[in-house]
Amino acid sequence: MTVEKSSFENDELIISVEGRIDATNANEFSGAVTTIRKVNPGGTVILDLDGLAYISSAGLRVIVALLKSEKEHEPRIINLDPILLPVFKNTGMTSVMNVGVKE
Repeated sequence: MTVEKSSFENDELIISVEGRIDATNANEFSGAVTTIRKVNPGGTVILDLDGLAYISSAGLRVIVALLKSEKEHEPRIINLDPILLPVFKNTGMTSVMNVGVKE
């Protein structure tokens, strides 16, 4: 799994995520997102999941924690693989945040 800042323009912090997020690396995912956010305060966090191949409930918990911590600007997801969309729908994530699916 890799997590990195793609850009911070127009008050939007884009964080790219690639690989798999599961119980073995969810803490690493959380730490990386937290570190990137601390270095780049303000604006809206956008998780670019274009390279995400798998996410478990442990990874979803990290995203929920991000939602709870971002009071001023609601985080959103872009480029989610359509194969992963049922995971987000079945857990209710699509009803609490904006989830954009890649075409």
